[in-house]
Amino acid sequence: LFVVQYRIALAPIPFATRGGSLLTRMPVLGGTNAPVPVQQFRVVLWVPDEFALVGTPEHYETWSRPSWRELLWNGNSRRPDNPQDGWIGGSSGGVFDFPTEGHAYVYSNLGGRDRIQVQWWHLPFYTWIVSGALVVIAVVLRNTTWENKLTLLIVAAFLAAAYALKDADLVIHGLAVAAYGIAAMVALWLIHGLLSVGRTPDRRGNGAPPGTPPAAVIPPPGIFDSVTLGLPKS
Repeated sequence: LFVVQYRIALAPIPFATRGGSLLTRMPVLGGTNAPVPVQQFRVVLWVPDEFALVGTPEHYETWSRPSWRELLWNGNSRRPDNPQDGWIGGSSGGVFDFPTEGHAYVYSNLGGRDRIQVQWWHLPFYTWIVSGALVVIAVVLRNTTWENKLTLLIVAAFLAAAYALKDADLVIHGLAVAAYGIAAMVALWLIHGLLSVGRTPDRRGNGAPPGTPPAAVIPPPGIFDSVTLGLPKS
């Protein structure tokens, strides 16, 4: 068992903006001409607490996914108890300790790779954008029928579930940044629906409330008598 500490400067500097892509190159044992065979390759990326790595990198599998509580309230319980020190049956013996700042995302690959590319989001920023857009949609559609509202929610849920078959990690983070907007949307629609009960205008005319009988039309005197008797009007 041996430990190799590899340092590389990243350009552009990650986590300096609201989102972006992070490309990290990995050392190849033995060189590119005669690389050493790798049975299992594992990558652990530590990121600041207010950021998240979204999606599953190509040629990798995601081993760790944050919970809803951690994503919604920026929890820092995503920090593992350094299980990576002994994942191959040994430990570093104090030669090198994994960092503990921020939270960790773990990815694995069979056969080894020379790079990994991940996408990262600034969670507070994307929460404001996505949830705010959903609140605007809720206000615009507040007067539509419940059939249209439920149809919209069912179609959105179907699309999210279908895309989760390809990349569940991206869908989980997308739902996390949209959770506040979804809650506000449902609350606005329920409040609007409850307050509008009993004040729906009568479609028979004049905006009269339901249950109001139509106004009676009184014909001029003598018309019905003349028609019924067949006599000329006196």
